[in-house]
Amino acid sequence: MTTNPDDAARRAYWAEQMELGYELVQRTLTFEVREGGEGFASVHGAASATVACSGLSLVPQDGHNARAMQLRRNPSL
Repeated sequence: MTTNPDDAARRAYWAEQMELGYELVQRTLTFEVREGGEGFASVHGAASATVACSGLSLVPQDGHNARAMQLRRNPSL
């Protein structure tokens, strides 16, 4: 397998980033977590309560992007 000279540097960079991320998570785990009883937000619920509908299209809308968010007026409101 032939490798680009930049591949080794790229792998080293991302290996270091993964290690730093792991260390950050390990330090974060030392803090106590207290339940506040507050629920998570519902994006779907918030969107359906407004005058806009949203949908994720898997068909390219502009010829380049595979996914595009579509916003349109909610016909039920």
